[in-house]
Amino acid sequence: MMNDFNHFLLGRLHRVLHRQSHQVRLYLAHMRNGVNQQISITLRAGKQLCLLFSVFALGGCVSSLLPKPAAQQTLYSLGSFTAEKNLAPLGVTPAAVSSASAASGFVSTPSTPSTQNTHAGTLIINPTRAAPGFDTPFIAYQRRAHEIDYFSESRWVEPPAAMLSPLIANAIERGNTFAAVVRAPTSASASFSLDTEIIRLQHEFTTQPSRVRFTLNAVLIDTTTRQVVASRNFDTTVVSDTEDAQGGVIAAEAAVQRVLSELALFCDEASKR
Repeated sequence: MMNDFNHFLLGRLHRVLHRQSHQVRLYLAHMRNGVNQQISITLRAGKQLCLLFSVFALGGCVSSLLPKPAAQQTLYSLGSFTAEKNLAPLGVTPAAVSSASAASGFVSTPSTPSTQNTHAGTLIINPTRAAPGFDTPFIAYQRRAHEIDYFSESRWVEPPAAMLSPLIANAIERGNTFAAVVRAPTSASASFSLDTEIIRLQHEFTTQPSRVRFTLNAVLIDTTTRQVVASRNFDTTVVSDTEDAQGGVIAAEAAVQRVLSELALFCDEASKR
């Protein structure tokens, strides 16, 4: 009887344990499914974040490869003094140029035409050349000796040599030394030709206040004999009113006018030798 009761208890206990173990397995399976789902959600979120970061990174790379808009530049030109008016650089008033000329000790006076030419010779003005570093539309400046830099937001409307050739012709023509002054290339025959080269045209910050230095080499040639009649280096400096590109342009204008005046006198005297 006792044995039967024991068997009954053992069977009951076995069934209870079996049910409990089944519930434990279900619980564990549920937990595993929840963890897997959580991991899956986390992985999906991570992939989305990675994709988002990749898009931002790619956008940054693409934007860095796109061309950046060019900085706004101010253009200047070399003008010429005439009897009627002053042709000033673009964006620079004639009054400012006149002020710089007066401050440098140079006052431009219009040429007084003579009643007749000194001689009937014709002068050909060859295109002005420029030394390396100055054959560019960039405006040169110097902070240390033997080093040339350029203003990043200001430049000449064209290389100074290209602007200088017509100014030279106008300055000499106003002196009425020659029967005619023409610019090369030309088919006209002439008694003389003039070669010019810009040695330097730079804004120098090596002194205070800063100054502009302009050096021009000129060679007058007898076209009949092909002999050099005379040659000269014209070198002048003009103090800049302001320590910037515009101040340098105004000083450069005054320096150019001073040299043009001296060049016209040089050609007049040399052609009479």
